[in-house]
Amino acid sequence: MLVALYMLASAATTDADSAWRDEDQAPRVIVEADSLDRIDKDRLLVFMGKAVARQYPWRLYADRIEIYLDETVPDRILRAVAIGNARITTGDCRKGRAERVEYYARDQRMVLSGSARLWRERKLISRETIVIHLPQTVATDCAW
Repeated sequence: MLVALYMLASAATTDADSAWRDEDQAPRVIVEADSLDRIDKDRLLVFMGKAVARQYPWRLYADRIEIYLDETVPDRILRAVAIGNARITTGDCRKGRAERVEYYARDQRMVLSGSARLWRERKLISRETIVIHLPQTVATDCAW
């Protein structure tokens, strides 16, 4: 049963700098998990147990997701760290796994580290670290 649900602002748009200045235009990241701990005056949110963070068109799954918030703008994500059974799916038909995944909201990128693997259209990339930039558009046909 999910006991934690949290909606946070992110700075993901094609014009990232203008979105960074105007949080009302920023898309929301929704995080769900079995439990939630608030740390450091609510600047760090720790979601544990079947944690899922999603912002159309990507999803991030892990045993634990730590959300680091901006000190100047309430509920704006600076970065998220997924630890333990970390998996991602993206709107451009990529799926990945790693020991750790870091999401950087301002740059709209994810860093998969620790036995990182990334699939796209049945092709596999396997490295210690893989950096991906998140798509602004969504693929309509993923050939899995």
